[in-house]
Amino acid sequence: MFASQSVSTRPLITTFSSGYHCLTRLEKRNNPGNVDEKLRCEVATYIWIHENCASVPIPALYGFGFPDGQTFAKASCMPLFSRLRWHIARTLRSWLGFPSLCPYVRQKRQSPLTTGYMVISYVRKGRMLSDYPWASSLLHDTARRKTLFKDLANILLSLNYVKLPHIGSLTLSNDGIITLENRPLTLRLQTLENEGIPTIPRGSTYHSIEPYLLDLLQCHDNRIEYKPNAIHNVDDGQQQLAALTMMRGVLHQFTNRCYRHGPFVTHADGPSRK
Repeated sequence: MFASQSVSTRPLITTFSSGYHCLTRLEKRNNPGNVDEKLRCEVATYIWIHENCASVPIPALYGFGFPDGQTFAKASCMPLFSRLRWHIARTLRSWLGFPSLCPYVRQKRQSPLTTGYMVISYVRKGRMLSDYPWASSLLHDTARRKTLFKDLANILLSLNYVKLPHIGSLTLSNDGIITLENRPLTLRLQTLENEGIPTIPRGSTYHSIEPYLLDLLQCHDNRIEYKPNAIHNVDDGQQQLAALTMMRGVLHQFTNRCYRHGPFVTHADGPSRK
């Protein structure tokens, strides 16, 4: 499963009368469908981590909306009737063995925004440690470094504890159901698509490693074919083509037959700096 930050976002800080701050991220439209795909994958990942890896600290997700007008809000923030209807539907699906509804209630606005959005918690006060001149001295503090790497290791172990059946990205349907049915949405895919380069089709998932790696290499082939300035000169072209040929030839050296068909674990591609 992959989580990505591949579509540009514009953060909007909202302050409530109580003094509480939250961050609303409005997605910029580049390639048609990319905003919707990226939002569905990201909110599904937020919800999945919250439900399956509670020890991993992530921002609170208060609500979100998709470009088609579908909006979702926490069940606890909805009117009583909407909460009861959602709770009954979720209970019935559980009894019948169907996938459970996410803890957000769907709404259909009459005047929806023309873009998707997410409302998440935001810490207004505070500065990055790198902004302080004395912060570099902490790098030599053995105790603090040990604590840092221990916490990072615990996060990775928590994310990898739940095994996944195939390679792909989590996505959220209009019915509020999380499924692993989207293509692996890595950092570079939508960047290539914004440049008019074909990549992996949406909805593609993989039950073994080699087909996925070969499709990634095909994306680089397409970059050379569809991007006019992908090759600068003869030497550059020979080097790029030789590298792609060599990678296909040694691909089997970097895959383990024992894990060819999984189980697969969570991988977060391209951590956000926002």
